[in-house]
Amino acid sequence: TVISKEGVGRCAIASRDILAGEIIIEDNAAVVAPAASNLVCLECFTPVSGDTKCIDCSLPLCCQGPRHQVECGQMAGWAGERTSSLYLSVAVLRLLAVDSKTWELVDDLMDHLDERKCEAGEADWEKVNVSVIKYLKKVGVEHSEATLERAAGIILSRRRQGTQGV
Repeated sequence: TVISKEGVGRCAIASRDILAGEIIIEDNAAVVAPAASNLVCLECFTPVSGDTKCIDCSLPLCCQGPRHQVECGQMAGWAGERTSSLYLSVAVLRLLAVDSKTWELVDDLMDHLDERKCEAGEADWEKVNVSVIKYLKKVGVEHSEATLERAAGIILSRRRQGTQGV
């Protein structure tokens, strides 16, 4: 059963005992993006060198496919210093590009922004604000800063749980 708990969001409650290793739910990610600390291809997530780049936007890429098309035009000439900022920017763009039905499902997820801003401290959140949110606005992303922050919060909440997909 899926319930909604204040401060937690939606969660599943078991109606019977679950065996160790038993699959209880399978789902597809709404969006997949890298969460590595080293350079990886934005399409297949294989580690790449700094010389392995998309010919159109210069972001790390070793193969062609549908994932990278979302950010390619908007992030040409990425000037950020940290791969974590690059990957979070890519994830935000990919999340905001999902269809409306998928966004309705994702929009129910908790972003934990208030806690994140307090836990990380203003200095750490300011790094996200400058290197991701303000960067995306600067390159012409039309969503509001609040929407970009919400998307970043949703993604960071999922990555925090050890996953790369939302």
